[in-house]
Amino acid sequence: MAERLRFEQEMADLGLREYEFENPPGSPPPPPPPASEAETLKLAIQSGVRDPNDLTNRIFFARHPELPPAQPLDPQHPRFKQLSAEWSAISNTKVWKAITDSAENTDLKVSGAEAADHQRFFRGKNGKKLKQVVENAAAQAGINPGLLGAIMMAETRRPNSYVSNGKVRSYHIGVDDFYIARGSIASRVPAYAGIRWDKGQTPEVHDNDSLACKKKAQALAAGNTAEAARHGLKCRQVKTILFDSGPDGALATAVYLKFIEVRLQEIGLADFNGDFSKLPITTKFALTRMAMGAGLTGVKPFLKDALSGTDIFVRKNIRVKARQTKRNATVRTAQAMHLSEWVFGIPVPAVGPPPASVP
Repeated sequence: MAERLRFEQEMADLGLREYEFENPPGSPPPPPPPASEAETLKLAIQSGVRDPNDLTNRIFFARHPELPPAQPLDPQHPRFKQLSAEWSAISNTKVWKAITDSAENTDLKVSGAEAADHQRFFRGKNGKKLKQVVENAAAQAGINPGLLGAIMMAETRRPNSYVSNGKVRSYHIGVDDFYIARGSIASRVPAYAGIRWDKGQTPEVHDNDSLACKKKAQALAAGNTAEAARHGLKCRQVKTILFDSGPDGALATAVYLKFIEVRLQEIGLADFNGDFSKLPITTKFALTRMAMGAGLTGVKPFLKDALSGTDIFVRKNIRVKARQTKRNATVRTAQAMHLSEWVFGIPVPAVGPPPASVP
């Protein structure tokens, strides 16, 4: 009190008024300025909010305190069209930017835009259908839905491939060896029995999309049969079948991934005396994706490295492109981690630094 009286006397002696001072002694500190919309979203994400609609509502209703909070817009509202457009604009710009900013995977050197890329396929009505299909298939096969969703979208980038009632080609969804491995798959993954497909159909035999096969096709088109024969030695043929529907294709993908996990466990024990199941989940994500690209024989060196404690990730800021097995699997791992947490509510532990850099 004495300090306040002394301050008032000093102001009177100087001929000053109290309001000329921003924060006179003895007064409470001024309230903090309101957070920007970007800061509001950042803080919400840091606190654990993972629902894009919730994030959008926080900004939208802060702008419109006159509206009933967190309630669907009334179609009879005179400004319904304008308000709906504003809500969508917030979701597609401010909220999406906040999500991608937060999604950067610094451990794996994957940008937020690339890590969150597949989340866009799980938005809207079709996105909800896709989410349900992925969850059902992942649960039946016993795999992480984030991994399944990331691989499904990496293969096709077409949600309709998995939610439609039409038949789906095995080659289109990336399970190239499903038919030839069907016996081994059936004996190792019980969920195989739930996949609907005509067991009596004659598979379509054709070249895959490897570089050797492309060069073979180019040589044949040019009439160079000798060159085509040379490339044909390295060109692998696949047998493509039709699954009865999109959801059956999704289940086939989930079962195929589970089969790969089981085989990696068997190979690790038999060839390297190592336990695949005890590896970090992110390492298992990467190895499973590598095996889809390189095959179970081609993935063996990477499995051996992982079991010996060697880092198998390519931690360089390189975007996905064809024929870079390890980096592509690194990016798919980041995408699987993001989908697992943001779409399916299953957080995945961070990868962390390379083993060699750990003190």
